[in-house]
Amino acid sequence: TGISFIVTSVPEVISQGVEVETFWATPVKGLSTNLAAQYTDAHYGDIDSFIALNPGLFLLGDNATLTHAPEWTLTGGIDYSTPFVESLTARFHMDARWQSEMNTGSNLDPRKVQEAFALVGLKIGFYGEGEWIGLEFFARNLFDERYINTAIDSPFQGSAVTPTSAATSTVDAFLGEPRMVGATLRIKH
Repeated sequence: TGISFIVTSVPEVISQGVEVETFWATPVKGLSTNLAAQYTDAHYGDIDSFIALNPGLFLLGDNATLTHAPEWTLTGGIDYSTPFVESLTARFHMDARWQSEMNTGSNLDPRKVQEAFALVGLKIGFYGEGEWIGLEFFARNLFDERYINTAIDSPFQGSAVTPTSAATSTVDAFLGEPRMVGATLRIKH
C-alpha cells in the first residue's frame, strides 16, 4: 500500500487456457527443434466482498486479469549434436521465450505493467566419450533484456491506496536476471 505490505488470499481466481507443443527430430542427423505456444485467460472471480475489506485492491474487481499472467507465451529451442575431434561430442543449444505484457503488481497499478519482452539463451558444450567430462559455455538473457519480475509500492513513499496515475507512491521493482555468461565443467566419476 506504500505504508505496509498486506498479505492475504484472494477468494476466487479463474484460469483457463490451452498449450500446444511440438518437437521435431529433423532429417539432419543430430538436429532437433521444439516450439510451444500458450494462451492463458486468468482473471479474478467474484471478489466484491474481498475488495470491500481491502479497498486498496479495488482494481482487482470486474474480472481483472490476474497479476503475473501474460495472455500469450511462446517458447522455442534448437539443439544440434555432432562428433568432434576423435572421442568428443559437440553440442549447441539455443532457446527463446517471448511473453505478452502483464501487470507485475499485486494491486494491478497500471504503473507496474511490464511490456512484452523476449529472452534468448545459448549453450555450447564439448563432452567426452560416455560424458564422463564436459565443458559448457553458456549465456542467459543473451541480449541483456531489461524487464520487471515484480513491482511494489515503496513503503513510506507516498500514497498507493488509489493505484492510478494520480497515485503518489514510488514504485520499486525486482528486475529480471541481466545477461549472465559463464562456463561449467562437469566431471562424473
